[in-house]
Amino acid sequence: MPVIKGREANQGTTSIEMRYGAIQSKTRTFHKDIDSSEILEDALAEDLSMGAARATARMLAPKSNGDIMMEVTLSRESFDLGQIQWQFNVVSLQERTTTDVDGNPILVEYPPSTTWASTITSNGGDYITSFQYTTYETQTGEAEKYIPSCEITGQRVLLVPAGGIINHLTNELRPWFYTINETAFMGFEKGNVLCMGVDFRPIDKREDGQWLCEERYKFMTRPGHPLSVEGENCGGWNTWHVWKDPNSGYIPEDVWDVIGENTYRGVVEKRHYKYKDFTVLYKYSS
Repeated sequence: MPVIKGREANQGTTSIEMRYGAIQSKTRTFHKDIDSSEILEDALAEDLSMGAARATARMLAPKSNGDIMMEVTLSRESFDLGQIQWQFNVVSLQERTTTDVDGNPILVEYPPSTTWASTITSNGGDYITSFQYTTYETQTGEAEKYIPSCEITGQRVLLVPAGGIINHLTNELRPWFYTINETAFMGFEKGNVLCMGVDFRPIDKREDGQWLCEERYKFMTRPGHPLSVEGENCGGWNTWHVWKDPNSGYIPEDVWDVIGENTYRGVVEKRHYKYKDFTVLYKYSS
């Protein structure tokens, strides 16, 4: 069986691409002697084990001693295996609200109130039907507003053990789907980042049985509320429900009256997603 000699015929050349002082890529090209063209892939794998991200090789003319010279190009990328590359895209969402930027209710006044029932009098009949009702001189208003948001994606290439793809999908990736950050993450307060899920793509199977795979984590942010029970400016993905009069459709002004700690007369805040520690992803980004 041929043996990989691993002899470099020369020091080769190295090229580095930089941008504003940061290395974008580093490529080294050199010649290497091997015994047989049949072990070209093995010789290349030996060079990849030195930490290069990409490697290419091409056969050159055989030498007089029977060796074959191959030209090897090794490239290092900005992000290593398993390291997450983050990307932020600014977007906007639209929603209805009953509060201003400080969390204060939007109050609309229209005095005086008209009590039209007081004008109903007997017309000589046998009886008058009496009833009780409520009128609102001041009510809570609603408005449409655009809110700043951000799409965050984290992409990385990693190795999955042989036969472990289904286990990886089930136990590693699936628990991320539709969860929110339990602590501050990427500069966003608790409950303001929603993980939509993780895209997963096997790239190729290696000789040792491991799979080279690509993952893409997807997040969406939403600003929190100054009066959230989760904390100031937290709970962005919680929903707020305001009581409306079922007959008139009006929202009384006193729905925002505080009747307890973070408790209002006619407003309820609800959380819909489970918390997860998003900061574990930081360790893949150093």
